[in-house]
Amino acid sequence: MLGRIVICGGGIAGASMAAALSGMDYEVVLLEKEDEEFLGRSSGGETMRAETCRAFDRIGVLDDILHFSHSARYGDRRELHHVKVGMMGYFRYDAFAPDYPVVHTHHNYIVRGIHNYIDRVGSGNVEIRFGTEVVGVGEYRDGGREVHILERKTGMRRSLDAGLVIGADGGNSVVRRSLGIPTVETDLGISYLMFYIERLRGFEYGRFTVGPHGFIGIFPTSENMLRLAVEVKLNELNDWLKTGNEDLKARWALRDPLLNEAKLVKRGLPFHIIKRLAGSYVSEGACIIGDAAHVPPPILGMGISLALNDVLALKNALTNPQGHPFSLENLRRFERDASPYNTRWVETNHRLYNWLNEMCVDPSNFSKIALDELAGMGFSNSFSLA
Repeated sequence: MLGRIVICGGGIAGASMAAALSGMDYEVVLLEKEDEEFLGRSSGGETMRAETCRAFDRIGVLDDILHFSHSARYGDRRELHHVKVGMMGYFRYDAFAPDYPVVHTHHNYIVRGIHNYIDRVGSGNVEIRFGTEVVGVGEYRDGGREVHILERKTGMRRSLDAGLVIGADGGNSVVRRSLGIPTVETDLGISYLMFYIERLRGFEYGRFTVGPHGFIGIFPTSENMLRLAVEVKLNELNDWLKTGNEDLKARWALRDPLLNEAKLVKRGLPFHIIKRLAGSYVSEGACIIGDAAHVPPPILGMGISLALNDVLALKNALTNPQGHPFSLENLRRFERDASPYNTRWVETNHRLYNWLNEMCVDPSNFSKIALDELAGMGFSNSFSLA
């Protein structure tokens, strides 16, 4: 074995990293704080864009994920509507990998599929430890670091030696904080409040609707439902959470009149919107990936794509190293490969978020964003101010 890699976090990013390293000449230990029965416990809907499916295919886990979902569609898109002027165009969700489908599924199905792949491949070099919480990462000494862990069932604290520590432990990353890696964060002051309704006609594709009452996203799910993402200011969130079902329908219809016939199936949780970019992804004997390193506003569903971009770039650096695979110089190759794509999409999604909110005020603000940039996001225009 070339050395031990400890991956902190068994969600989409961490499990994908372990899957990508399965069968390689590394000892891989994947740490997940939840017990196995709660694996991927978030049941929130996820959209796997076409390039996301392509990345999962390159890792090898796509078939295992699709085993849980039958909503694969080719040519999928998100329409952009304004309540006063109608359809303004649409974003192709398969624009960057048209040979692959767009899949609507649940977060826990994705995580379970990746873990099933790791179990099925049975390469022997990946060990998964559930119920193991990372509480800190030690200083770099003698070519490695210690990962400090808490075994949640017994309360016992231990340390693991690692030649490379990979932080895939989300936005509040213990690894990132232990390494002292700074982030630039923008709290947008809003959340998306999620609701699930029965499927309605007129929403064969997902839809972004903007207007004077605010933004609402209406997306298909892997079941016979639509998921509503209602943009709500944080200071108005409690009022929305206390609103009765019939009053909710009236509020949705103000944002998109076709929702006047909506039938609520269940309420989801609010999703606080924060833009985050880490100043660096790497340190001596350690690196961060996924939400630990970057979080875009979730307008175009790019979050998983960015995490898998990290996974594939890091796998390449470890498969074809320059010098020692765990050296800082080699890890910086990973950062140089991954960071430009991630930064572009975090900033692009942030501009798109601001643009959509400007159009809520006045549809003539359509001209405030360059059409060539929109086209680069897979947007086809059908709107003219003339």
